[in-house]
Amino acid sequence: MELKGSNIHLSLIEPGPISSDFRKNAFVAYQKNIDSANSVHKNTYLAMEARLQKKGPAAPFTLPADAVVEKVIHAMQSKRPKIRYYVTFPTYLFGFLKRILPASWLDYLLGKVQ
Repeated sequence: MELKGSNIHLSLIEPGPISSDFRKNAFVAYQKNIDSANSVHKNTYLAMEARLQKKGPAAPFTLPADAVVEKVIHAMQSKRPKIRYYVTFPTYLFGFLKRILPASWLDYLLGKVQ
């Protein structure tokens, strides 16, 4: 609302699962900063280690970073960019579900997929 009439448009890019080195970098930082062997949360850390070391896409419907770039370019070059740009199937799906489900149901679903 603050930008209304300024000819400046804001867009949200909602990527979802995108291929990157995030898990690899997170695992390096985790190893450097967390003493999992002596922690009361050892079992939780073991599960997290397995997830961070998993090969391949982190989630179904993972797309390359180019998919995000396409949406950013579209938003930047459009005279009237969309408010939201969904990139992957999960972001389209949950964008739709957010409109039709009560918040408590959506929170339940989000808890199940994580």
